[in-house]
Amino acid sequence: MAVLTQQNVDDLVAQYTASSKDQYIKDEALRGLELKLAKNTGTATWTIYGRIRNSKNQRVTLGKHPQMQLQEARRQAVDVLAQYDQGIDPVKARKDKEQEQEDAARIKHRKRISLN
Repeated sequence: MAVLTQQNVDDLVAQYTASSKDQYIKDEALRGLELKLAKNTGTATWTIYGRIRNSKNQRVTLGKHPQMQLQEARRQAVDVLAQYDQGIDPVKARKDKEQEQEDAARIKHRKRISLN
């Protein structure tokens, strides 16, 4: 596959027909960036495939097409690849960040209740 453009991504998704297995379309402009077309539904999802140092390969979901466009998928993929290079598990980092935000919201809510 060649370097993806937004137009050919839109065309690929529009022309997709169901198949017996998921299809992964690689973006030659950025190592590991793929557009996954789900086998039965044709749902298009951006993923990045890579590996944390001294670990197994891993595929991380970035977002769904068309809500996430090619340019945003590439930007997020670069961030994930940088985490891989630093030895950081991007899935764990995302979950940790979400947990921190939930904890902060819980604390803020408790403070608000106790002030009333």
